[in-house]
Amino acid sequence: MVPKIDSNFMSSCISGIESVAYPAGYNLIICQSNETYKREIHNIQTLIDSQVSGILMSLSNETKDSNHLQKIIDKNTPLVMFDRIADDLDVDFVVNDDYTATKKTIKHLVNQGYKKIAYIGAASHIYVYKNRLNGYLDSLKEFNLESNDAWIVTNINSQEEAFEVTKKMFKSKYKNNCPDAFFCTSDINALGTMLALEEMGLKIPEDVGVIGYANDQFSRIIKPSLSSIEQHPKDLGENSAKILLDLLKQKNPFTKVHKRVIITPDLIIRQSSNRKL
Repeated sequence: MVPKIDSNFMSSCISGIESVAYPAGYNLIICQSNETYKREIHNIQTLIDSQVSGILMSLSNETKDSNHLQKIIDKNTPLVMFDRIADDLDVDFVVNDDYTATKKTIKHLVNQGYKKIAYIGAASHIYVYKNRLNGYLDSLKEFNLESNDAWIVTNINSQEEAFEVTKKMFKSKYKNNCPDAFFCTSDINALGTMLALEEMGLKIPEDVGVIGYANDQFSRIIKPSLSSIEQHPKDLGENSAKILLDLLKQKNPFTKVHKRVIITPDLIIRQSSNRKL
């Protein structure tokens, strides 16, 4: 179960899962919640009714509680979560170390001379975005950087939304105190920010730096090329599938110490944040 199939990140996760599951004799049933809580609940019930061997899952944007996931556990169906997990649920999971990756990213921006760093992210109740926001906020304190509520925007999920909020930060009432860098929690958001900066006549990275998250294929093609964070989604998928296969081999997979795999993302520095080229 994934939030959306049509993202490079999730399709790579699925590829990793399939590369492990198929040789072991398992076929995948792929469901997408389409980022809705209601559809996520419906899909879970469908999978349970279909008596699947196990469930691999990443939560939707709307999901704020894990009550519906308890149904899976109550039915003794093995459950492994990846990326967007329910951190209040005692299950196996595979995630990125988003907090550390974010701190490394902000440190890079500071080393490039940026001092007024804005944050554009998705919903902060989601595990991965919560950790990215916390990494950003803690970095501001660590480096004694200016913290400005107007520079922290959440619930941004599209290029168009990122474009609008970026332009808003440079409107006349903010013109004497504008960001000189943007940390965006997706490459799509970063692209919206870059288009807004370009429309306003600002140079990247000379005037404003930009870093995204996911290392999507377009990030190395656009001009200037986009600095981003590689999350290794295929590794996430492979590790999730391996844990699920281990659970399926156990006589009683519900009386064990749960596996928690944390994968280290990599900061890929390109033109959009590199003033010292």
